[in-house]
Amino acid sequence: MKASQTLAGNLQRVLTDLIELHVQGKQAHWNLVGTNFRDLHLQLDEQTVKTLRDVHDEVDAEDPTSADLLHAAITRLEQLAWMVNAEVMAASASVTAPAEA
Repeated sequence: MKASQTLAGNLQRVLTDLIELHVQGKQAHWNLVGTNFRDLHLQLDEQTVKTLRDVHDEVDAEDPTSADLLHAAITRLEQLAWMVNAEVMAASASVTAPAEA
């Protein structure tokens, strides 16, 4: 299979963003502390997911297998973002004591 310029360019964009996410994540892991750590982590994930979503349909039209890999990466990044958000969420449910009989 010979990839078109469009497919090659789209996959290059994804690769660049994933490498950047990895480098920035390591940098943040070792150098950031406090409440901004989670916000930065989510911002980096959101940018990468945006790039993956932007190129997904064009990649899928030419190479469905690569599109499946992009979809798996999107799913995993969204799972991680959900876990980070869930960790800092305030409880929204209240518990009441049972009524005495």
